[in-house]
Amino acid sequence: MVDLAIIQARMSSARLPGKVLSTVAGRTLLDHLVERVRRCDVVDHLVVATSDHPSDDPIAGWCRDRGVDLFRGSLDDVAGRMLAAAKAHGANAFVRLCADSPLLDPALVATMAALFGEVPCDLASNTVVRSFPKGMSVEVLSVPALERAYPAMDDGDREHVTRHFYRHPDRFTIRSCRWDRDEASRQLSVDSPEDLERFTRIVGGMDRPHWSYGLEDIIALDDSLSEGKQHERE
Repeated sequence: MVDLAIIQARMSSARLPGKVLSTVAGRTLLDHLVERVRRCDVVDHLVVATSDHPSDDPIAGWCRDRGVDLFRGSLDDVAGRMLAAAKAHGANAFVRLCADSPLLDPALVATMAALFGEVPCDLASNTVVRSFPKGMSVEVLSVPALERAYPAMDDGDREHVTRHFYRHPDRFTIRSCRWDRDEASRQLSVDSPEDLERFTRIVGGMDRPHWSYGLEDIIALDDSLSEGKQHERE
């Protein structure tokens, strides 16, 4: 059973520093993501895992203000941070999410948790072969498997957490989820100022609570707004 979700977050993004606390429609990106994940039935416990570097103190403050569980660890050793956070909460497995995915569909979290629980595995992922848009990535990790992999990880593996699993599929049992559509090139995560502009446009086009928009709703809204923007240019 998977009931813990860990959101990795930091302020020191290279292309868009402080993006996770950028405010859109009165809410930060972290607010949007947390509000969405909390509407996933399989998640009983949500933790934000940030670093113990002073630059991430604003994230710690955000968590305190909103009553969100916080874990702090290494800035660069993200795998170690996530592993320590999971063990601190007594989890045998956890859903790994990134704070730059404020449009994440809660239904995907439930789907991946179910896939992980169907048969024993080390990792369930919808990015083995990417078909979902960027910003819809969900990984479910076995804590014993991450603990076993950790000593063999190099610095790059520890920064990217699951890269070691994908590089050594012979050592781990990985279950893959692939969509029947190819939306791999669609950008719904927030990595740049342009992405933040797109996210702002999408949220601004919503006429009901943001968490009620699933993946297909968001794609349809993104397409509609993109077409409208193109017509304005013409």
